[in-house]
Amino acid sequence: MTALIVLHGLWRTDRQLALWAEDGSPFGCDAPTLRALLGSVGPGLEWLAERAAAGHASLLLPTVDGVRIPSPELALPDPPPFPPAPPEAERAATARTGGGRRAGAAALAPWRLPALIFAPAEAAQLLGELYDPHRSVLQPERPGVGQIEAPYGASLRWLAEVHDLAWRLAGRGRVLPALAFESGAACARWRPAPTPPPGASRPRWPPTARRSAGRRPTPRAAPSAPAPSSWSRTY
Repeated sequence: MTALIVLHGLWRTDRQLALWAEDGSPFGCDAPTLRALLGSVGPGLEWLAERAAAGHASLLLPTVDGVRIPSPELALPDPPPFPPAPPEAERAATARTGGGRRAGAAALAPWRLPALIFAPAEAAQLLGELYDPHRSVLQPERPGVGQIEAPYGASLRWLAEVHDLAWRLAGRGRVLPALAFESGAACARWRPAPTPPPGASRPRWPPTARRSAGRRPTPRAAPSAPAPSSWSRTY
């Protein structure tokens, strides 16, 4: 039987990448499982996994009555019931809705799940290794485990596509110098200067890629998040 693990990514406010995963268990994949999965793909991912730190991803995930909703990529015939969210999650959901949320309605609730944390340089290499324009899945085989099917969730697909776009823009010189202000100080930065063909569109920013339960920066023009009625709409 093929084991199914869904990979997700979150670019954190500390400019590090959190790689987390679902495997049908209540609390997702732990760090050793993620390291072993990446290491079974090839030496490049194995080297990157060894350099990543074990940590956690603080996320806002679709939750119904304290139960976390699996992602659509986790196509289990009968998903096991996930444990209820911690009390603070229910209090947060009640505070957001003013206590008026009806039973059975989905809402975003904070969850803290195991993850591998990659520094910016390693994160860029990881996304480059994972990107494939024709397929978004890892299919390694581990001794004693067998075949593993590890599709990318919407957030990881988006992050890999954005990295590829940035890599191609920089490689073609499609950047311009710009001045930015960070913490009250002026900083030199490169600004993308793409020349897309008519009708071309940028990769869509999925809500799961910006669902951090911690303090989030306010983008200059952040897309609005859809109503969290299900994974298919929120993730």
